[in-house]
Amino acid sequence: MFRRTLNCAAVPAIAALTVLAGTAPAHADQIPQAPGHRLVSHYDGAPAAAAPLRGEAPPQHPFLAPNGRSGMHSDAGGSATSPWSGPLGRNPRVTSEKIAALGGECATATFDAGGRLVTVCGTFSGFEVKLLEPRTLATLAEHKLPQRSSTVEAITSLDFSKIFKDTSGGAYFYLDDQDRAVLADSRQHVLRLAHSQNPDGSWRFTVDGDWDLTGQVPHDCVSWTNLWPSGTCDPVTSVMPDWNGLIWWVTRQGRVGTVDPQTSRIRSIRLEGEEIQNSFSVAEDGVSIVSDHALYSFHAGADGTPEALWRQTYDRGTGTKPGSVNQGSGTTPDLFGNGYVAITDNADDRMNVLVYRRGADVPADRRLVCKVPVFGSGASTTDNSLITWGNSIVVENNYGYEN
Repeated sequence: MFRRTLNCAAVPAIAALTVLAGTAPAHADQIPQAPGHRLVSHYDGAPAAAAPLRGEAPPQHPFLAPNGRSGMHSDAGGSATSPWSGPLGRNPRVTSEKIAALGGECATATFDAGGRLVTVCGTFSGFEVKLLEPRTLATLAEHKLPQRSSTVEAITSLDFSKIFKDTSGGAYFYLDDQDRAVLADSRQHVLRLAHSQNPDGSWRFTVDGDWDLTGQVPHDCVSWTNLWPSGTCDPVTSVMPDWNGLIWWVTRQGRVGTVDPQTSRIRSIRLEGEEIQNSFSVAEDGVSIVSDHALYSFHAGADGTPEALWRQTYDRGTGTKPGSVNQGSGTTPDLFGNGYVAITDNADDRMNVLVYRRGADVPADRRLVCKVPVFGSGASTTDNSLITWGNSIVVENNYGYEN
């Protein structure tokens, strides 16, 4: 076992990953190149040698696809690390697929056992779950999701920041241990989608599970047939399974809940006055969730109701910084090392990386391990997950990013 003293230091980084499989290539329309592409070099630098890091990989979650291909943050602990090397610069090629006439983003890329990409792509017309051929990125199958209320609001108000500040509707999803995509759509339903190949060689998605949360979650949301709702809309931000197979979910307005996929029993609580815009992480000892006020560790009670093991407030600053979705931490909690959990705060002058002990029996005055300010004065924030490996932490700065 590789161990070392916790190093509370952070540096910016960027990474890329390509996974290829031996399936037959299919056709895809490429993203058009901008007129200025001839003015920049086609290749900078030189080939590199792979340099694997020593250390223990994050624990494998029993209800997730293998680490590195199960979700936005790669594994249950949110390490954002991969068991594969990145591009090494040997004869690089760029492959793309245009998913919409105008704009679009596929925020979470997962990979099934055959190397095919399972992803949720957002455009102005709505979200779609896509199965992509790994060599060409051509679409093999797709499942259309309901349009988010933020898209309708953005189009009717011409305020497109509403789209960029909305993390709901399926952007955070995971691939389970049977290669099924699990997500929460804008109807406040948790969906489980399987994909399979037809006798003629084509592919399709089928709904393998559908759990309606509207009995627990307010759902009077803006739509093209309900432009002026009189009630409340609380979008579901993210879903993740715990170590016992319960599907946990969180909402923007601070609801935390579970679905038992065996019995369809749904339970929830409300963090009054708090907002959740990030995903969350899971270990065998609990579920770690950060709101715009505090970091929590939860477990499920006997009937599935979420119960807080501990709560730790942090410096949320005095307002939302440019580059942030809300006035609070922009990170999904990272579970790493020997029982640690890390987030960032929203302190006004300089954002801090915070590391805590996550044990339920840790005294309150010993929970904080270290607090490290990062980046320049008056210009630091992040809305991306930390990267953790061993006892090291990587943090990036997106102060000033508007979309």
